[in-house]
Amino acid sequence: MSNDTSKKPDLLAFATVKTKSGRTMYNKIGAAWNVAKGGISIDLFATPVDGQIVLFPPKDAPQESGEE
Repeated sequence: MSNDTSKKPDLLAFATVKTKSGRTMYNKIGAAWNVAKGGISIDLFATPVDGQIVLFPPKDAPQESGEE
């Protein structure tokens, strides 16, 4: 399946890392687009070590590598 990557993504994909202080850092690892029949197509350029991916709408996305 291929995406129309000229369209802005509907969601941004982040891997999370907990710091020693207990805060969460977000590292952008890809993007996602809504597709037909309610599906979501995800393009990743990295895979999180723990397997957890968090998706945010671009307007609500955290700063890359920023802490929450």
